[in-house]
Amino acid sequence: MPYMVSVIGDRAHSESTVGFWVIEAPDLGVALELAAEGARHCVRTVEVRPFL
Repeated sequence: MPYMVSVIGDRAHSESTVGFWVIEAPDLGVALELAAEGARHCVRTVEVRPFL
């Protein structure tokens, strides 16, 4: 199932989406693990949602 991972930025204390990834993962747990790894590498907060 595809999932969208939104990359959140901090601009003057107002969070906004600064980019996104679409990833393919068998379930939400795997999608969360992949998103957490990506967040560590780009030093950003991320949000995961099903991509329908």
